[in-house]
Amino acid sequence: NKKLFNSSNIVMLIQTDEKITIGFYISIQIDSIEKWIIDDKSFLFTFNDKVSKKYEIKENKKNEPIFHLYENWSEKLFSFGNDEIVLNKNMELISQTSNESMFDYERIDKPFVGSHSFNIKLIVIQMKESNEQK
Repeated sequence: NKKLFNSSNIVMLIQTDEKITIGFYISIQIDSIEKWIIDDKSFLFTFNDKVSKKYEIKENKKNEPIFHLYENWSEKLFSFGNDEIVLNKNMELISQTSNESMFDYERIDKPFVGSHSFNIKLIVIQMKESNEQK
């Protein structure tokens, strides 16, 4: 988790043992440990060989904490959103989708229903910042 500290424009890809790929993007610098950060440009996505979906943060949740990086002594590495997307040190993804999800899932098509624990592979990519002005 120290490698994420002071990084920005991060894409994390998590592939489960069930061949589901979950990813999320964090645009702002991760400048704190043991503190939730707010990033209204963050989003969650899922894909497999048949379908891909992008889930934006709901408008009414844009100013809420989205990412938490834990201390090295913690059992958890990080949490993303209030859906309890947590990666622990045993490389297990713990997820639980709540009714008050931060993400704009379709009515039924939630990537996580109920509570799940997966064994995973994790890939972290730091994207280059664009010089293009918007």
